[in-house]
Amino acid sequence: MSQFLDEVRTSIRHRGLADPTEKTYISWIKRYILFQEYQSQDEMTSAPRGVIEGPRGPLD
Repeated sequence: MSQFLDEVRTSIRHRGLADPTEKTYISWIKRYILFQEYQSQDEMTSAPRGVIEGPRGPLD
């Protein structure tokens, strides 16, 4: 998890976002990873369509 968070921090700093924003994003990511019980990145993104994207509207 540490290497992933380092990459996120580097990306945030490259974009020039504020320090409080970085801390907030890192906190959100840590809580999400704990919520997902440390699943691998592939497992977290293998949810069926609609679970992540939400339901499609009539114009989609």
